[in-house]
Amino acid sequence: MSKTTKTYSLSTINLLVCLNFALIQVASAETLTNQNVNNPSGTAVKNVILNSGGPYSINNRGTIDGDGVTETIKSTVGVDIINSGSISGETGGADAIEITGASSSSSLNNSGTISAIGSRWNVGAHFKAPISSIINSGIISSASTEKGSNAIRLEYANVETIINSGTLSSTAPSSSVTLSVMNSADYIIDSIVNSGAIKAFGDTSGAAIGGWGNINLFVNSGTISNEGATAYVSGAYGRGGTQGTDKIINSGIISGDTNGIAVQHDMTSIANTGSIIGGVSGIYVDNTIGSIGTLSNSQSDLTYRNKLPDNYKIIINSSTDFGKITFSSPTQTTNFGIDPSSVITAEEYKSVLSGISTSALDVTSGTWTGDGISSAGSTTWTLTETTSGSETWDLNITGGDYFYFGTIAALESSIAKVAQNIRGSFNSITASMDFANMTTYDCNLFGNNNGCISVGYRYTDTDNPNTTSTAAVVKVGYKLNEYFRCGAFVDQTISWKLRDIDITTEVPMLGFMAVWNQHPDQLGMQLKLANTYQHTDATIKRYGFNSLSRSGHTDINSQSYVAQLSWRYLNSRKNRLLHPFLAMRYATIEQDGFSDGFVGYGSLEQKTYTALAGIKAHYRYTPKMAFLGSLGLEHDLAEDMNDLSVTVNGLSTLTATSMSDNGIDKTRLLGSVGIRFFTSRNQRFESKVMYEKLRYNNATSTTAYINYVIGF
Repeated sequence: MSKTTKTYSLSTINLLVCLNFALIQVASAETLTNQNVNNPSGTAVKNVILNSGGPYSINNRGTIDGDGVTETIKSTVGVDIINSGSISGETGGADAIEITGASSSSSLNNSGTISAIGSRWNVGAHFKAPISSIINSGIISSASTEKGSNAIRLEYANVETIINSGTLSSTAPSSSVTLSVMNSADYIIDSIVNSGAIKAFGDTSGAAIGGWGNINLFVNSGTISNEGATAYVSGAYGRGGTQGTDKIINSGIISGDTNGIAVQHDMTSIANTGSIIGGVSGIYVDNTIGSIGTLSNSQSDLTYRNKLPDNYKIIINSSTDFGKITFSSPTQTTNFGIDPSSVITAEEYKSVLSGISTSALDVTSGTWTGDGISSAGSTTWTLTETTSGSETWDLNITGGDYFYFGTIAALESSIAKVAQNIRGSFNSITASMDFANMTTYDCNLFGNNNGCISVGYRYTDTDNPNTTSTAAVVKVGYKLNEYFRCGAFVDQTISWKLRDIDITTEVPMLGFMAVWNQHPDQLGMQLKLANTYQHTDATIKRYGFNSLSRSGHTDINSQSYVAQLSWRYLNSRKNRLLHPFLAMRYATIEQDGFSDGFVGYGSLEQKTYTALAGIKAHYRYTPKMAFLGSLGLEHDLAEDMNDLSVTVNGLSTLTATSMSDNGIDKTRLLGSVGIRFFTSRNQRFESKVMYEKLRYNNATSTTAYINYVIGF
């Protein structure tokens, strides 16, 4: 049989209105039979009957109003319904939608309103046939003035998934069940996912979700409530056996005037990180026909009645946020444990269990070991009764090296951040050493006693990550003769600020130098040999799950050696001095291995051989004032840098973290500008700013330095 599509438009309605004025009697709505339906906004259909052919499609953006008929949409064949308008049934025993007996699968996608209103047993959407999906982001409701009301009723229907982000509601004096599952053991609902609201309103024998059908998985992050009876998510109506919800995952709210969840069958698990609340109990288990395999809980006021779960696992989110459960009339025994998702520390968690005797607990102590997926290490735990016979228990976590990290990816990300910060500290140390060797840590103003002394202040700022260090600098020099001089300096750190790394100086940066001049006036060829050495203590933080920080301590040793050959040329007016140079530098930075309590880090060693070339300039503006400048390039000829090895007890999947992530800049620019002012023949004030590109993290550094030099 060929299918036709009925489409209504505003022009059609206008035509009907005109014909009506012409005294031609035409109904304002009609019954559509065995055809695809496309009902635009602003148009109305009385009802749709699909009983042969198919499968069909219904796309309703207008109104389908079954006033006076039993089923507004009735189909015995497969049909896909998309509704963004209104579908309503308004008579006793009415169903807004009924699909029954179809052999092919149907579906419902509702973003509008589906409602059934009448005296008794009204259903918004009634299914007695296979359903691929029910997706609701709108409203599906049913209301009865006497008895029986279902927003959705599944009756011997296989369903792949039900997804609700809108509102499902039912209202009746009794037997108000919003989502009613009336299946036998041969029919299965794979999953129900609720992020919206499922509400039942009534005086007695009602449920937000109830029945005796098989539901493999129920996931709730929204609200499920019943005013008048029980917000069943498990079995109901006194029915038992194996039928009902097998697994419940709740992070939302489930509440009922009597019970939050009533269990009247065998189910595998309930995982509760939200709230389950009832007027009598949050969870009720029928002693005769109900059981729970594993109950995991983080709710701090969960109440539980009757038969104990085979396993009860506490979920601990923090030292102040953890599961507490109160039992009433408990029967049988339970095996206490800690859920793998827990974030635990060595401390005492008060009143985790109440209303349960020693004889009902299979174990009261044990060792908890991380699963290697979200946690690692191990710790010991003990349940201790607050006082003998009180039936209230505290949980004590003691010792061990257990920690929760969420996921391997999250752990590796936190370790990668540590590596980035270590690269930042290496950059900052390198910037300090380079400045000392290449710019101003050379005391070369001498008096009658061939001596020189200088005091100064250094500020270094490095980016990515942002690092600042300040230091007091003292340097001395001594002229051995007209051709040789030597000197030394001390760079004592005042502060060193690097996010997540706290560096303190154990041995300040020390340096020595020796200089040979071709001529007594320091012109012509010049050869300079210099070195630096520094020893620091570093406290390095790692931020893990929930931004919890762990710290470890390590030592960092750094040193460098420089040989610089230059030519100093003064123009004929003796006011411009050019100073081209070539240099070789060998530098090492060594960091000892350390642990932050959970993650162990291997030692690091960086060795570099670097060539430098550039030019320095000196311009005498007045006899007392001169301007300084330099520009150069440095290039790493060879390098040796190992990766950051990491180990975690209980994990074998971690790999070493590369210290060259984000690349290495092997060729780098450096330059400086400065001013020099003589206050007397043997005294001067100097100020200089140096900029340079750094090795790691695509970072740069700027150093400002002021000092006062006295020749004596």
